[in-house]
Amino acid sequence: MNDSVLAEKLLEKLYHLHRCKYAVLKDMQEATSESIFNPIGEIEKILKSIEIRQGCIDKIDVLDVEIYEINEKTLSNFTNEDRQKFAGKIQKIDDIKKEQVNLIEQMIKQDREYNEVLGQSFKELKGMRDKVRIGRQTMGAYLKKHSLPDSIFVDEKK
Repeated sequence: MNDSVLAEKLLEKLYHLHRCKYAVLKDMQEATSESIFNPIGEIEKILKSIEIRQGCIDKIDVLDVEIYEINEKTLSNFTNEDRQKFAGKIQKIDDIKKEQVNLIEQMIKQDREYNEVLGQSFKELKGMRDKVRIGRQTMGAYLKKHSLPDSIFVDEKK
């Protein structure tokens, strides 16, 4: 790459995009950790968390496209000399990428734990639903009016 000023600006832009991606990932992690403590009573929080996470995923998709385009313009065209010249900036980008990977691994671990909590909560809800169903059947049996066959009484005097 001959134009080192352009390369430097593109590397700065790339670093900035990776910092933005890290910030969005952090927001995504915080939205998840705030949402699920008592899944049975906090359905609205879970739905809000899912909505926030989807918004974060959409932002990350946009950032990934920009990152890919800049990578194609810079790093893929770098010679060994360019890599040595911009080693500090490349190292900063690699460091933030490692931070992103660590954050994603934490979220994966957190999601697995939450899936277990949600699974347990669904089992509890199913048990409660079954108890309600049995209770309704029992109440229905007690409240049902038993019909007696029609009978006629004839009172005869002798």
